[in-house]
Amino acid sequence: MSKDILQKLRKENDDLKSDITDLKDELSKMATGSDNQALQDSVQYLSDEYDEIKNGNSSVEQDLKRLEAKLNTISSKVDRIDETLESITQYSYQYNLKLVRVSQTNNYEKSEETVSLCLKIFKEMGIYVSEEDYAYALLL
Repeated sequence: MSKDILQKLRKENDDLKSDITDLKDELSKMATGSDNQALQDSVQYLSDEYDEIKNGNSSVEQDLKRLEAKLNTISSKVDRIDETLESITQYSYQYNLKLVRVSQTNNYEKSEETVSLCLKIFKEMGIYVSEEDYAYALLL
């Protein structure tokens, strides 16, 4: 985006340079006597306008570079946040157990009820779970 704008500004700048050069050439050929001062004033006006545009162009380039740097900083921060969220998600999956095909009987069941149900399921499966294994779930 910023490169396109910069290229357009440079092209306009080059076109203006070319126009000014053409006008100067025409004016120098046509200039005689009293008209000479008016033509010189016109050329000076165009030259001043060109200088203003050129200064504005460099200002725009500086603003674009500053915005690009800011965008790169924000982009890298977003990437780091994304990586952090991904690792948090992966970490949480390491210590979770997902039971499927167990119907939910209460939308507002307490953690003690959930743990009790899990212990019953584990017992039926022949898996022994110690108190330390599920103590954290009760704190939630």
